[in-house]
Amino acid sequence: MHKKTKSMLLIIVFLISGLLCSCSLANLNTKNQISQPISSELTIWAYYKDSEEKINKAFSDQEPNVTIDVVPIPWADYENKFQVALAGGADLPDILMTESYWWGKWLNLKGAFDELSQYGINEKDIFSAASSTIRNKQGEFIVVPVATGVGCIWYRKDLAMKYLNTSDSDEMEKVLKTWDDFMELGSRIKAMSNNSEYLFPDTMSVEEFLIASDKNYMDGNTIHLRDRLLPRFKLIEDMIKKGYIAKVQGIEINQSYLKGNVMFYPYADWHGEFIKGIDENGKGKWGVMKPPGTIFYRGGYGYVIPKKSKKENKLMAAKRVNFVLTKEGSEAVINTNQMSAYKNAYTDEVLKLKDDYFEENLIMKFYTWFDSSNKKLKYSEYDDVIEKELRRQAYNIMNTNINAQQALDNAQKELEQSFDKNIIFAK
Repeated sequence: MHKKTKSMLLIIVFLISGLLCSCSLANLNTKNQISQPISSELTIWAYYKDSEEKINKAFSDQEPNVTIDVVPIPWADYENKFQVALAGGADLPDILMTESYWWGKWLNLKGAFDELSQYGINEKDIFSAASSTIRNKQGEFIVVPVATGVGCIWYRKDLAMKYLNTSDSDEMEKVLKTWDDFMELGSRIKAMSNNSEYLFPDTMSVEEFLIASDKNYMDGNTIHLRDRLLPRFKLIEDMIKKGYIAKVQGIEINQSYLKGNVMFYPYADWHGEFIKGIDENGKGKWGVMKPPGTIFYRGGYGYVIPKKSKKENKLMAAKRVNFVLTKEGSEAVINTNQMSAYKNAYTDEVLKLKDDYFEENLIMKFYTWFDSSNKKLKYSEYDDVIEKELRRQAYNIMNTNINAQQALDNAQKELEQSFDKNIIFAK
């Protein structure tokens, strides 16, 4: 009996050990039996570090023994650094942030990123508007969207009171329904301030905002510059000529937030986090309003796992990626002033939260705008090249004597050198 009892105990211990092992893998959200060690040290490349640090802090509540190194890569260098690392197969991080500019291009890379469903990451947890932006050309699920930027205009409440007699966003939206309304306001600001206060800081932010509002510059392989973008560039040209743009650049843009001589900053929901960092003593000084016309997406980013990243880190990297598609992870994303791409993120509890710095319920405001939009996310493999060139030409309008037509002519000449003959430029 003693030998039989001992044997039975050994069998029970063996079964319990196997069960614990299975539970451990299940907790890592793995669907397949992937036999590899699990690392507790991860690396994420980030062009904006603060948001990732906040998400990592929330993740550490679930995985306190995991160390995540966020490596800051300047936005201007990020894509090139990735391409160099990809070609060499070395120094790739465990997780890459993919920004909207590069997103479409990365979806066209073959064999660069892991298929995420193998780790149990469920694409059904992602909001439906992103359904066309998560798979590569081979049909593999490779991108988890983290946040989707909602285009909006941030403003200084003191200047709003001065020139509109209100700082309430609902009231401001009633009188600023079109860009013509903004132009009329620009004239008032110029006259009343004796050319010392302005509508917008620079031409590049306005150009990016206008392009994002309707990214219709391509039909298939045909680029429409003059016929579709010229009115938007003429608007920028008109603002410059009439003195409605401050023409600040570099560090001067950051200083303008504190100087208080620019009324509007056209970006997206995520810019709120930037304002908090720049104007630390600006509690209650800032508001945010809808753009003229319809709601649109502006920016946003996702995660990918490079195929050539360290094998021992894959499972934990996948768990960190999947974290943003959970209640706790999505709340961390929302707390960075971004719209979470997790479809179940916006519970009644979350929607009631108030932002102490901006002194209003920004989450409810952005969610209401976001929920009313029927647009789908769309990223082209040409976005990066085209929009960088358009940004450069908008800068040239501000700093040289070229007009809108010349800016787009210059853009076409540069883009013709970047693309092969399969790309057609509409006349």
